[in-house]
Amino acid sequence: MTSIAEAYWGYLIYRTVYTEESDRWLDTILQRIGPYVRRAILEDTHHESELRFAFPLIQDKEELEDASLQQLRERWNGQDRHHYPPTFFRNSVFLVLDEGSLKSFVDFADDDPSDPIATFIPYLKMVDGRFDLNDPDDVEERQWNPRREAMNVAVQHLGRYESLDREYDMISRAKINFIVNPTYGEIWVG
Repeated sequence: MTSIAEAYWGYLIYRTVYTEESDRWLDTILQRIGPYVRRAILEDTHHESELRFAFPLIQDKEELEDASLQQLRERWNGQDRHHYPPTFFRNSVFLVLDEGSLKSFVDFADDDPSDPIATFIPYLKMVDGRFDLNDPDDVEERQWNPRREAMNVAVQHLGRYESLDREYDMISRAKINFIVNPTYGEIWVG
């Protein structure tokens, strides 16, 4: 990954799990995201500029431990979204490293991110920053489309950021390209 100042695109990651296990695994997880994303980009395109990405981590145990999606959304819309260069954000979503996604990285620690047939399971939660619990239309849609607010995305597919940015609503409604794992639930796999 590149520095935020040099990045062409990226997502903020909020850490909401602060266990001893998460402390031990955090650096490893952050180091593994880059190779998964790089592989996806190189499979789809060969544009060097698209390899300039960053995933800044926002962590604050007092404020973010076990934070709800609504609390994270309020923080993202309130202060964090505007803290980074406007060209950095080409999206309306952010990522969450929570208990479930931490477990997915730990359980698949032996996967090689550069292997084109590596398991799809390591994921992060992707949250729609536009979703509003005070908007009756959003709340009604969530009743029949629970992915509208947030969905689990296989890390290697974060490199398909243009389709994720433009088509989040459509992807969240899709019946295809999701796998269902008994441990982790639904994961979008592109």
